[in-house]
Amino acid sequence: MLLHDFELTDGWRHTNPNLKAYTLLHKGNSHQSRLDRIYLTSDKLKVAQDWEIQNTAIPSDHKLVSCRITKPNTPFIGKGRWTIPLFVLGNKNFIQEVEKKGIELVQNLKEVYRFEDPQMDWESFKEDIMNLATTYAKKPLSKQEKKLTELGARITVINNDQAITEDERKISVTLLEKERNEIKETTANMKRNVSAARHYAEGETICKYWTNLYKAKKSRDLITKLKKPPTEQTGLSGEDRFEKRSDGMAEIARSHHESLQTNDIEDNPEANHLRELAIEEALNSLNSKLSEEEKENLEKKITTTEIQIALAASATGKAPGLDGIPYELWKLLLARFIKLTKENKEGFDIIQALKIVFNHVEENGLRNTSKLHEGWMCPIFKKGETTDIANYRPITVLNTDYKIFTKALQAKLALVAPNIIHKNQAGFMRNRSIIDHIHTLKMMTDYAEINQDNEGAIVALDQEKAYDKIAHDYLWHTMERLNFPENYIKTVQTLYTGAQTRVMINSVLSAPFLVTRGVRQGDPLSCLLFNTAIEPLACMIRNSNLKGMKIPNLQQNLKVLLFADDTTVFLSKKDDYQALNSILLKWCHASRAKFNITKTEIIPIGSPIYRNLFYETRKINEGNGPPIEQSIHIAGDGELVRILGAWIGNGGREENPWNRVLTKVGNHLKNWKKGNLGLEGKRHAIQMSAGGCTQYLAKAQGMPEQTEKKLDKMIKDFIWNEKKAKISLDHLSEDTQRGGRKVLDIKKRNTAIKATNLQTYLKPKEERPPWANIADDLIKHYSATNKKFGESPEIDPRTNLLLQKWSTQTNKNNPKALTNNLRKEMPIWLHPKTREGTRYTTNHPISIHLRNVHEIYTVADATSHSLRLQKDNHLNRTDCDCPDCEFDRIELNCTYPNICAEASRNLLDKLDTAWDPRLHQEQIMNQNPRTDNDKSITWKDREPPANLSEAFRILPRPEDQCASIYEPDDDMEIEEPNIFDTSIYLAARTKRTTNGTLIGACGVLYLSKKERNTALKSSKTPDTTSITFLALKRTLEYTNNYENINIHTSSKQIFEALTEKFKSWEDKGWLGAPNKILIKKIITRLRNRKGRTVFSWVDKGVEQGYIAEAKELAEMAIASSNHEETLEDPLTPEAYCYDLRANTQVATKAKT
Repeated sequence: MLLHDFELTDGWRHTNPNLKAYTLLHKGNSHQSRLDRIYLTSDKLKVAQDWEIQNTAIPSDHKLVSCRITKPNTPFIGKGRWTIPLFVLGNKNFIQEVEKKGIELVQNLKEVYRFEDPQMDWESFKEDIMNLATTYAKKPLSKQEKKLTELGARITVINNDQAITEDERKISVTLLEKERNEIKETTANMKRNVSAARHYAEGETICKYWTNLYKAKKSRDLITKLKKPPTEQTGLSGEDRFEKRSDGMAEIARSHHESLQTNDIEDNPEANHLRELAIEEALNSLNSKLSEEEKENLEKKITTTEIQIALAASATGKAPGLDGIPYELWKLLLARFIKLTKENKEGFDIIQALKIVFNHVEENGLRNTSKLHEGWMCPIFKKGETTDIANYRPITVLNTDYKIFTKALQAKLALVAPNIIHKNQAGFMRNRSIIDHIHTLKMMTDYAEINQDNEGAIVALDQEKAYDKIAHDYLWHTMERLNFPENYIKTVQTLYTGAQTRVMINSVLSAPFLVTRGVRQGDPLSCLLFNTAIEPLACMIRNSNLKGMKIPNLQQNLKVLLFADDTTVFLSKKDDYQALNSILLKWCHASRAKFNITKTEIIPIGSPIYRNLFYETRKINEGNGPPIEQSIHIAGDGELVRILGAWIGNGGREENPWNRVLTKVGNHLKNWKKGNLGLEGKRHAIQMSAGGCTQYLAKAQGMPEQTEKKLDKMIKDFIWNEKKAKISLDHLSEDTQRGGRKVLDIKKRNTAIKATNLQTYLKPKEERPPWANIADDLIKHYSATNKKFGESPEIDPRTNLLLQKWSTQTNKNNPKALTNNLRKEMPIWLHPKTREGTRYTTNHPISIHLRNVHEIYTVADATSHSLRLQKDNHLNRTDCDCPDCEFDRIELNCTYPNICAEASRNLLDKLDTAWDPRLHQEQIMNQNPRTDNDKSITWKDREPPANLSEAFRILPRPEDQCASIYEPDDDMEIEEPNIFDTSIYLAARTKRTTNGTLIGACGVLYLSKKERNTALKSSKTPDTTSITFLALKRTLEYTNNYENINIHTSSKQIFEALTEKFKSWEDKGWLGAPNKILIKKIITRLRNRKGRTVFSWVDKGVEQGYIAEAKELAEMAIASSNHEETLEDPLTPEAYCYDLRANTQVATKAKT
């Protein structure tokens, strides 16, 4: 009745009406029943497939009934393209056969290179690889699988055989089922053990296996239907307007992308002539080109080194192209060749083979029938209607050998690209950051509010199918104008000429279409090619009459910022929006690109009055020009616009952009909670989820305190399963050596992010991004000292709050190893290191004159300006006619050049002696004429900072800084140099006394000065390493600073600690460093020494005898009752700390 009432049907019986099968075998009487069933409604029955009755891996007397339920209207799924399974690469026979064919290939390529076609041989080699892989991929059934198949067939035959009796059937089936269950159980146990072993090795580690276990499970991305082209929809309605067959949808996508290459193209003489003029105008705006040296380097053929680097940089786990060969195969062949070469065995040099083929392409181009540049397109949904193919991002998957080739070409271009691509373009450029662009945008909204001259608008432009629309002829012309070598251009041309792409939808491939326009997304070279193509547009905007924004200390106004195709333009209130439109139209006409006007967004910047007027009138200025089109969105106050992944605007809640991120983090953590994770696994999960999902926006946007608290609560709840915390989050975030588990500390991570921004802010003047200069003005505007200097830039000497006195005195700077370059880079005005009792006259008319007329801003400027006073041809009077004074009178219109030069000298005279470059000559100290080796190294300090920005460091605590420059008192006796070398041997021993106390001692043996031999002992530092450090500290204290010494020790730990490891320990604030107190004091002494210091590690040879003598001294010290040295003994009166530091109590004097 119930089956009838609910219209349910037994699915297995409906599918197998005449077959007998059972799910339960009664052990007592061997009766069989089909008790386990799946009942479905008629509509579900239509989509149910693959009905099976099978044994379960879990021991049970019931069998499992299963079926596959497909989605209604599921499209046809094709075979796709066949790729080499990664398990085949683990087959030694397969790899050996590939290597055998590869060795023959290389020999053949070297012989036929000049006469035949290496490209044809390479294509044949790849076909041979695929044939071999197909053979080895046919994995034979194991003995257990064969046996199970045989048993299953016999049981089915017996159950359906009417010729045998019921008793015979029961006995036979019982025996066969028992045997099958035993095999199933054995197989399941083996798989369980393998799985457990893998989880033991890879579980709770950051790897693909473990992370995939906790990813949200989702069905395969299928495209169920696509809109037919408008030309085919005539007279159609409803579902008839859509194509639902996979092959038909693939052809719609192919037709769409092929038509994109010909849309909006007028092909007639007049249109072509106008376009040629537009191209010429765009190219004439270019301001730079490759130098002859850069051109020559780019002209060279690809080398084996470049190919090997390109292969090493290629990520594994990526989808291969139509040839089906993954990166993993090429990497494995390279690794085996390197190994075989070391063993003096013959191997397949894959890099040499690729070099011959690639060089042939560079010389002769690709063959017409070449498949090297073929690709398949994978449409990835972006947003909008899923049935519109235009809403899918076209990613082209190319062959791995092609991508190795273009990656090598890209690496060569990347070296010279910064010289031809303006620094306003940050996309895919070395040492340029998207974060700098975001900070500039955010700061401009604040800066324009206090600086009325910069009122205007930020215009965020959107290009339509940017990568797909660039015309190839325009790209080649641009490369020529930028002085690219001819062979490089031809190589790129041949890679695009005749290139074909096939679209794959639901694993069904379309027919191929030719790529005649655009650069292929998925090609490593395409990003820099696009940057090259869009550079003329950036130059046209920069060279135009648009005013843009005036940024302090920048020669040119800021008019445009780019990140690949994302273009942001700055317009001042004096600019005309239509003038920008005119530039965009000219460039689009030349390049055949197109801007999507409806997606353009404008952010008014300036005072609230100006912003409101802009929003109401839709005019950037009060001129008579037309208002901005209604289709363009203008953001009002409190409304944020997403640009480069950050949210920019005037006002608005800073927490708003984080709501979606917090939801995403919560969903990730929810998935991780499904597993029974340990504390280490939870630490990794937090790092990947709470850390990974928030890092970019925190660096770009900054994280509000409220968001930090929410994240901390989410982390705490995740760790303790929303129960009361057993250990505080602060303690868990500590290092393991401090009892913690290194759990992500959001607040400290955000502080570190701010420190990286500070690092950028402190870059040298020529490397500073625009936002750093804006920040200077904003800080000056809001500083407490602003009233002192007023609003006039002519009298404001402030440049950097970290280097001058105009901020509150929270920063000090005593850099170690001061060089004259550092001294000269310091600002002369408000210098932080002036002599006591001197007064600065920064607002005196002469000081203002020096800044505005002579451009005296740094110590170097003042030094150069005052240098004339020392010249013989200079007269100390107002009418001096020396060349320098005459130049100042004529060119600078300075009436009293001599007085100005003396004023510059007076500024220098006020500097502290340690900071006056005139009183210091660069010295090379502690250098060794001998050649170092692995066991004898001249002690060398870290390299001094190359410039002022590198002198800034941020350390955890002031006491973590190692002392450096020791400044003796004025009445201290100066030691005379000693040119003779002194060899010192250190050896330590330990011994336990009768009362159980462990005593350590270290002998100090002077090879040529036996009278100086000594030993130190201590019960408070009883281990041999600590007592040796203590003895070395004391030895350096009593050694003449000018004496050349060679310190020998048999401890490799001490040798490495004092020659190399101390540098990394110091950078990390001595975290985890053993004996850090003693080592810091030793490094201080070494830095103060004027003589040469050599450390030698003695592990064998004649010098072991001297080590033995030093040990005897140590044993004598242990036996004696002399005074013990302790760790607390003072070293020197005072020493100045290490480096310039920012935003902390910097470089305070440290007791050492």
